[in-house]
Amino acid sequence: MLKLRGVESIIGAYLAIILIVSIMLGFYTNIYNSSKSMNDQFNNNLEKIYYVNYPPVLSLSYVNESFIKLTIYPYIPVNIEEIVIRDLSGNILFDRYVNTIVTSSFSIEIPKPLDPVVLMVISKNGIVYYYVPKLDPNLSTAPDYIKNKVFIDEELVKYLASINSTETGDLANNYHDVQVLSGVGYKVLVGRVSLEKVNDLINRGPIACQGAPDLYACNIAVTTNYVSYYNAYYYSFITLYNFTSLSPNWRIENETLYIKPWSISLNVYGSGYAYVQAVKLARVRSTSPRNITFHCNVTFIRLFSNELSSTWVNIVAYVLHPSFNEVTDVITLAPPRIDSGSNTGWLNRFLLAQYPPYSLPYNSTDSTYGPLAGEYSLTINPMDYGYSEVVVAVGAEIITTGDNVYINIRFNLN
Repeated sequence: MLKLRGVESIIGAYLAIILIVSIMLGFYTNIYNSSKSMNDQFNNNLEKIYYVNYPPVLSLSYVNESFIKLTIYPYIPVNIEEIVIRDLSGNILFDRYVNTIVTSSFSIEIPKPLDPVVLMVISKNGIVYYYVPKLDPNLSTAPDYIKNKVFIDEELVKYLASINSTETGDLANNYHDVQVLSGVGYKVLVGRVSLEKVNDLINRGPIACQGAPDLYACNIAVTTNYVSYYNAYYYSFITLYNFTSLSPNWRIENETLYIKPWSISLNVYGSGYAYVQAVKLARVRSTSPRNITFHCNVTFIRLFSNELSSTWVNIVAYVLHPSFNEVTDVITLAPPRIDSGSNTGWLNRFLLAQYPPYSLPYNSTDSTYGPLAGEYSLTINPMDYGYSEVVVAVGAEIITTGDNVYINIRFNLN
């Protein structure tokens, strides 16, 4: 009996040792696996940081009227999985699965964009590399208005084409003299003007100030209540092509701007008539005079007789500094305390046509006033302003107490 108990004790001790060893091995295995997993994750994160710190160089070049070429130059070998092109609304226009390891360089032709787009290169480990014009070696000598773009548009592609034509000796096709800034639809400024300032505004152009309209010889007051972009003191916005506005005060219909200037400017300091400036932009590059032609159509709906008597329409053109930013800069003269950081103002202003009160034709068919439709032209020589290129804005300036205006502007580059 005692011998059996001794055997049982020995067996129990062995079992206990085996159990303890198993548990210790289990703990060791878990710790090893956890440590290995953490180490792998750390190495993966370290690798991602390395790839983020040393992204591949993305460069574009012109191929033909249908395609441009993307070339990828990696600092370290990178596994490229996908190349994606999206429009500014986020819609995918091009998606090519590549799945290749790039060690020296890799090139692929992509469709030439018709509207502004964003180009993305996606790696196997999920890192997204965006094409940035400023980092493109092909654009190292390009002017700032090209390098500072945040998307690929027609103007950038035409600049690439100019590089290609220069390299092949085809200088006759080197960059068009007049190029519409396709990244912008309508550029709009809204405010209020008092009756005694109307003629001054028509003749001198908009001199805007925040607050009292007489300060600094200003002739328009512009609202600060609607502005949420760029910390500016203006109700100013741009419309992109194919862009749908959620605002009840403006929208785009078939490339025509519908706007309610009276409603937008209700909260402007003081009283007066509504003022709206709606223009489209082009860049002119030339050392000799160039002719610019455009069509402008203005139509009012539900315009009452008292509003008809207080409505002026002026067709205008502005010559702007070559570094004018089509998104953030505003076409007004303003004292430095308002917007000292932007190229506000203009180099020259042309008043091409004037339509005073009661000059709007009435259309009994649909009870509208207008259209004031016409083709207008002007001649620009950038050298007259000391530059080889300038930005030109063309369109309409409207003073009214009405609130339903359709404006259509289009360049004629034929």
